[in-house]
Amino acid sequence: MSTPQQNHDQGQARIVISGVFLLGLAGMAFAAYFLQNVAGDHKLEAGHSSEHGAPTHEGNSHGEADSHGATNEHGGTDVSHTAITAQEFDINDPEGAVAPGDVTVSGTGTPGNTVTVTANGKEVKATVGEDGTWSAPFEFAPGEVKVTAADGKHPASEVTYIVLAPDTDGPTLGISNLTEGARIKAEPLELKGTARPGELVRISRDGNVLGEAKANDQGEWSFTVDGDSTKAKEFRAISLGDNASVTIRVNP
Repeated sequence: MSTPQQNHDQGQARIVISGVFLLGLAGMAFAAYFLQNVAGDHKLEAGHSSEHGAPTHEGNSHGEADSHGATNEHGGTDVSHTAITAQEFDINDPEGAVAPGDVTVSGTGTPGNTVTVTANGKEVKATVGEDGTWSAPFEFAPGEVKVTAADGKHPASEVTYIVLAPDTDGPTLGISNLTEGARIKAEPLELKGTARPGELVRISRDGNVLGEAKANDQGEWSFTVDGDSTKAKEFRAISLGDNASVTIRVNP
C-alpha cells in the first residue's frame, strides 16, 4: 500500500515526463515547419535567382556570356562577329571586246583568299576583299587573250578576251602633189599629202631628213622643202604612228 508521500512523488514524475514529451513534440513540429517553409523558400529563391538578374550556370539564356563572347537577351553587352562566308569562286566574263592597253580582270571568291591570275605568260596575284571580289591589272595587245584564275582551293576558271586593233580609220599615208617620175622645176618645193588626223609625218630627200609635218583634222599635211630639189632623186614620207612609208622617185 502506497503512502501519501509516494503518491505525491509519482504524480510529480508523470508531470515531468508529460512536459518532456510535449516539448519533444513541439520541437519536432518546429523542425518540420522550418524545413517546409523557411528552408524551402530559400531553396526556391536560389533556384530562380536568374529572374532577379543573377547569372546562372545555364549559359547565354539567363545572362551569362556564351562561348563566342555574345551575351543574352537580358541587357548584356553583345559582341559582334563578322562571319566570313564562302563565295563562289569565278572570273568575270568580259563585257564584249576591249580596247588595247590597260585592262582590269576581275572575279569573285572567299574573302582573304589569294588569287593567281595568268595572261600571256604573266602572273598577277590578287587578294579577295571583304566584299568577295578581286581584280588584277594587265596590259593587252590586239588579238585573243586567254586569262585563267586560280585560288588553289577551287577549280581554275578561264575566259577569253577579244582585244581590238587600234583605230585605223582615216586617210592612208601618201604624197598627193608629187607623182612617180616627175621633174622638179620650181624651188622652193611644197609637198602635200595625207595621213591619219593628228599623225606626224617625217619628210626626207635622198635619205636626208628635212623635218616633220602634222596632219590636220581632215588628215591633210604640207611641208615646204627649202633648197634646190631639181637634182633630187627621191622624196620619202614616213608615218611616226605606225611606221608606214611612201617613196616618190623624181627627176629620171
